[in-house]
Amino acid sequence: MSTKDMTAMRHNPAIALPILTLLLLAPPARPAAAQVIDEPFGPPVPVFLPFLGRAADRHDLPPPPTVRPTAPPSATPSAQPGPSATAEPSATPLPSPKPSPAACPALAERLRVTGTDLGAGIRANDEYFPLPLAPRPEGGSLVAWREQAGPRVRVGRFDEADRLAGTPLSFAAEEVHALVAHEDGGALVTVAEDPDIYSPKYCRGPATPDKALCAKLDLLRFDERGAERWRRTMTKKVNVDRDGAHFVWWYQHTARLVWSGEHYGLYWRTAESSPRPGVSGEIDIHAADLLRFLDAEGRPVDKGGVRACSHSWAVRLAFGEVFASVCHGDAYPNAFHLLTHGLDRPRGESNLLSGLDPTKRALGGLVPRSGGFWLLYMAQPGATMELHLAAIDLAGKVTRDEKLTFAGGLPTAYPFRPYLATYGEGRLLAGWHKAGALQLAVLDAATGALLEGPVAAGARIDLWSEFVSYPNGDVGWAWSQDGGRRLELVRVAGCG
Repeated sequence: MSTKDMTAMRHNPAIALPILTLLLLAPPARPAAAQVIDEPFGPPVPVFLPFLGRAADRHDLPPPPTVRPTAPPSATPSAQPGPSATAEPSATPLPSPKPSPAACPALAERLRVTGTDLGAGIRANDEYFPLPLAPRPEGGSLVAWREQAGPRVRVGRFDEADRLAGTPLSFAAEEVHALVAHEDGGALVTVAEDPDIYSPKYCRGPATPDKALCAKLDLLRFDERGAERWRRTMTKKVNVDRDGAHFVWWYQHTARLVWSGEHYGLYWRTAESSPRPGVSGEIDIHAADLLRFLDAEGRPVDKGGVRACSHSWAVRLAFGEVFASVCHGDAYPNAFHLLTHGLDRPRGESNLLSGLDPTKRALGGLVPRSGGFWLLYMAQPGATMELHLAAIDLAGKVTRDEKLTFAGGLPTAYPFRPYLATYGEGRLLAGWHKAGALQLAVLDAATGALLEGPVAAGARIDLWSEFVSYPNGDVGWAWSQDGGRRLELVRVAGCG
């Protein structure tokens, strides 16, 4: 699919602004000017050796994960350069299933869907337009969406019954990708057009409407009334057609934001410009990713950030005893790349599924466990697609990788996704699609053993959202049809 086709597909004109009434009284204050985080790639000697080779010509890039292929590509892995693969762990059988506590209602009966009419259409159900949900410390949640009518992001406050309470906050942005709730407001990751980096050769503008968006990525902190406390631009103010540009382009629209209680972890897919070898005055635009750690005011506390996958198809980020990240790479490396992090440098790393065709695998949820993390993922190493649960230690190594044999009938046409979140007391909630229907199962958080399910959920989730854990043990997510007025909050009550 061409840049022109992608641009036309992503920017449909729309019609109406949401008409919403609720309880937040004071109007938002005038937005603060964004502070640019200088030189996001840090010192001349990198802290981490990124798996970046020669920057690829933009015409050689694979189709972005958003594009659904009309015919599946060959299942034969391409021979691509990259680091030597870490030895794949041998499978350790999981313990036998344990019975569900008698006091718990059946899993399917613990699911609740609450719909809200927003009054006008929203953008949703798409990689460019996800619906991030963040549990509020005092109960309920924040949910963010993009208006269909134009570049305006809304953040709605929902109570513990998942009912909209108050007038949604309003922010100018093309897209919203991640959200964290604080006791006095929240933090938001947005993408917006950046005229400071405009190039007529590569960027959309009044004279070049057929080109792709050349955008900045901002992290902004807002109070409970929607007034901006601060805003940090994480991308560079370097023209796209120059060496060293760092921005968001047409194929790179994903971000994950995690709050540890003291620091933010922000991981996003990015585009970079570098000189084209042998062609004077020309640049290549390359697809990669970048992970930064910031303090409570959005100031970097790392030494320039970590680049982990190139090209980067998806990213995940979590915090437990330490931060951990996973990216879906197709070249450097052609694998899932796992890292655990200190604030100043990675603690450890490994590769999983090295050499497997990137369209035959997909990341699910990354969640903390005692002594490390769980990663749920899908992969098709042979004739059948499989669901796997992998244990990752604090050194970034995979210590166990188990096929979940109870999950069958999995989709094989990329994109596809599984889901995972901590659930209830000492449990995990896993999800995947079978014949287009969401399936749910409860696992033991210590061992990974199956406790309940699988059962058909009777609720919908898109391929770009994640299961989110509430402080009370519930798991939830948001869903809407693209262009629709109805926003659904789905909640699975914690039990046991």
